[in-house]
Amino acid sequence: MKQTTISTLIFITCLTLLWIFFNRGQDNLLFYVLDLPYFVLLNGLLFSIGLRDISQGIRYGTKSSVMLTLLFPLVLILLFYAYYWAHGQPTGRGANLLLPYLIVFPVLALYHRKTNYKTVTWSDIIILLLFLWPITLIDLSGNSNLPIDGVHFDSVYRMIIMLVAVYAFVVVRRLPEVGFTVDASGRKLWTTIWVWALYIGMVWLIGTVFGLVEFRGWNSGEGIQAEAVAIRFFKIFLHTALFEELFFRGLLQNLLSRKIRQSAEPITFWIVGFMVMMVLSLMVGAIMGGSLFWLPVTIAALVFVGAYLLSLSFTGYRHHYLALAIVSIFFGLVHFHAGSVAFVGLAILAGWAYGYVYWKTRNVLYAALIHALVNLSPMLLGIEIL
Repeated sequence: MKQTTISTLIFITCLTLLWIFFNRGQDNLLFYVLDLPYFVLLNGLLFSIGLRDISQGIRYGTKSSVMLTLLFPLVLILLFYAYYWAHGQPTGRGANLLLPYLIVFPVLALYHRKTNYKTVTWSDIIILLLFLWPITLIDLSGNSNLPIDGVHFDSVYRMIIMLVAVYAFVVVRRLPEVGFTVDASGRKLWTTIWVWALYIGMVWLIGTVFGLVEFRGWNSGEGIQAEAVAIRFFKIFLHTALFEELFFRGLLQNLLSRKIRQSAEPITFWIVGFMVMMVLSLMVGAIMGGSLFWLPVTIAALVFVGAYLLSLSFTGYRHHYLALAIVSIFFGLVHFHAGSVAFVGLAILAGWAYGYVYWKTRNVLYAALIHALVNLSPMLLGIEIL
């Protein structure tokens, strides 16, 4: 048995035991006959479908027919509605009716793709954005948390969306190096830790100089409880970080860097990318307003200039630095919903840290790990972004 397979089995087992422990004392029968099997099944699929042998096996067994290719997403649709129905959630109301389209769309679009899988086309990126945009905007009616009553790490909806994304791009589209696998590596873990520490140091420095960060301390009466921190970590890691890192790093950054590398005129990407990102940064800053409206575009410009200077020194990695800059800025700007210009600016820097870890580890889980550590840092360090 391969090391990655063993690591995956250990990871899923530990995750399941922790989930059961945090939900100890459950007296709801559905928790044991429905929620627990769903947790094991969905996490088992989620963390194993990206394994090379499994993804290749599924591809070879389904590629001969579009109906066979659609079998997996159709099963996921049935699993979602069955979970909703068993818990008394509305299945035929509002945005819930769009779920079959959201799940089937990327699979069908990539199945009918005619170009060689090694060549990245604009249609690949457009399909990803058309898939990503609605799933971030649509709020389903009801509750799909797993479990609905108790401590949940993630929701059935988000897990199924991630499963479809990995299935569509890794199995059907055959996109290399998405890195959605459990890869136990001390070297990759060390890369994640030192980049996280460096980022926190930069945030503290910038925040102190410009008054963006305030030390609030901890509530001495409550303290920091280990179990509460652990639950918070796993919620961030599995619900927020893993989801965002799969789409922004494993798919978008991956596709964009390959597209730039294959381009006959990469300088066009630098010019157009810089102009588009500067305009968007200015727009976001102006719309959000306040005395720090200049912060997003300033940080975006520094990130772009830094990426360009690095690309001059490491010419073989120009496509990586450019893709890293564009996706980092885009990642930060979409966090305008947080309502803080300072948060958007620091999110751009965080996007660079996450993207760098993904690039160096070729693994979404390590990018999600640093993402979770960054999000947890205010709680651990007693700081607040103003």
